This record gives sequence, structure tokens and C-alpha cells, in this order.
Amino acid sequence: YGGSKGNMSIDDKYVGLIGRNGSNRTLIVYDVENDVVVATRNIGTAAIGWFSVSQSGQYAVSCYLADGSADDQGMKVFNIDLTNRRHLDDYTKHGDLGIDANGNDVYVTFGDPVTRGNDYYMKMIRLSDGVQTPLFHYTSDYGVWNGHISCRNTSRPGWAYVNEGCCQTVGRKEVFAIKLDGSDMIQRFAYHHTNENTGYAHQAHAVPNRDGSKVMFASNWNNQFTEAHPPSFVVEAPATLDIEENEAVASNNIKVYPNPSRDGMVHIKLNGNIAVKSIQLYDMLGRTIRTEEMVSNEKSLNLSHLPVGVYLLSFQTENNGSVTKRIVLN
Repeated sequence: YGGSKGNMSIDDKYVGLIGRNGSNRTLIVYDVENDVVVATRNIGTAAIGWFSVSQSGQYAVSCYLADGSADDQGMKVFNIDLTNRRHLDDYTKHGDLGIDANGNDVYVTFGDPVTRGNDYYMKMIRLSDGVQTPLFHYTSDYGVWNGHISCRNTSRPGWAYVNEGCCQTVGRKEVFAIKLDGSDMIQRFAYHHTNENTGYAHQAHAVPNRDGSKVMFASNWNNQFTEAHPPSFVVEAPATLDIEENEAVASNNIKVYPNPSRDGMVHIKLNGNIAVKSIQLYDMLGRTIRTEEMVSNEKSLNLSHLPVGVYLLSFQTENNGSVTKRIVLN
């Protein structure tokens, strides 16, 4: 939204906008639900790439066009009311705002000269404190260097979806997901087969659906399609993935309702053959709020004492798998 692209918070409440008045730019956080401007911040004539709101709605992030640590360079993060501005990263490579495996708001991006020098080719940066976690460790040769990253799998937090789109590296032309916990766990989906040198419109730009079980990407299929915009393809996760990789299937057997909840009551119903041992409730900072046993196929949680916002319910299954559901308390 504004000068380039940005995302809303996953409860569809906040959105980041870039206002223009001649050559001047203003960052705007807008509350869609209540139809009010939360905050504004004038940045003058600085060349900005994009401005966005984090998935939890706790933070706003700006990305300037130039690398560096100056006021109009690199990436900055704010509280949602545009207070507490701090420098997030010197580098402005492509990435996306997501949620890591511990429920933290993070920015996931490709590596920089420092991480690549240590054989890590991606990284994630925690928005709350700027802590960086290197990802995609590969020592035999070059790892993924550039391409596209998406964290639009909002019902399956803890993963980022990537397509390689640059160089002769390991992962060349692959579409894959990487777990956001530093373990370097990879799910391989497909080869996109596009010649990205044809131009921006012919880049793959892979993006997952909400539960992360399918990925859509564009491809000219080795220059077979020569239109201005090549067709899109959809690939689905194979059924042979292991327990954790099969969580999208298990997720369909767990119903959480109503969602959003307006009175704090959340009901859980298990369908099919899934067996759940326990439930953990986390806030978006990854803090455990509550743990419950699941002794039947139905359970109700009274969460009316909690502040409004987004929370994560993690279900631990009998076969040692896990399924995470996002819930919203209004």
C-alpha cells in the first residue's frame, strides 16, 4: 500500500500506508476496524521502498531503498503507534513479515555479506528486539542467493515459503518452505522452471495459501510462454511428508470456533481420527499463557480475561506431531 507493497495485520485491523504531498512522504498506520488513523510520521523526501504492519499488529516496519544505517537507509521498526523507532537492519533485500516457530513477529529475508560469510544464506530478524537468527546453512557451495519470500501462510505460522530466482546455487529454481526455528528444516515443493531473466513479470513470485499446503507461482516454463505475463501454476504438498510436514492435513480435523471470538469463549472440536494430548495457548510474543489436557473430542476455553488480540493454539497429537491454529479475541 502506498509507494510499493505492504500487508495488513492478520486480524485485518491495521494497515500501513504511505501518504504523498508533493515530494514529501508520510507513514500512516490506519485502524480499519474503527476507521481511525492510529499515528502518522513525516519522513520528508526520503526514498522509501515499502511500509507495512506486522502480522500480529504490534509493529510497523519501513524499508528504504538504500542500504545502510542512516535515518533514511536500511530498515526501521516501530511500535504500532509509530513510537519507539529503532534500526532493524542495514540491508534491504527482498523478504516478508511473518511469525516464527515461537510466535514472534519476524522479518524473513535472504542473507547478507556477514551471514553468507558464515555459510548461512537466509536470516530472520525478531521485531521486538532485533535479534537475528541465521537460516539455510550450507557449506559445500553457495546457497540460495536471491528470489522471493512469502509468509502469507497465516494459518501455519513458523514457516516461510521461498522460490530461488537468481543464480547457479543449491536450490536453483526450487520452490520450498523453511522452518523458522533455526533448525534448517526444509520442505521441497517443486521446480518453477521459469527463466527469470526475461523480466520482472516472468519471475516466479511463489506464494502459499493460508494453511501452507499449496503454493502458487508464475512460470514461462523455460521460455515456452512468451506473453507479457506467463501463466500461474499451483503445487500441493505431497502426502508422503513426515508427521510435522503433514500438519496441514491434521489441521483440517481440528475445528476452533467462533473465530474471531467476541466474548472470549473458544470451542474446540476434533474430527476424524486425530488424537490430541494437550493444548498450549501462546501470545504473539511466544509466551505460554495456558496449558490444557484434551481428554475428549470437545473442549471449551474461557479466555474472556485476556486482552483482545491474536493468539496461537498449539495442539500436541498422540503421534508427537503438532498443529497450530491462530485465534482472534475481539
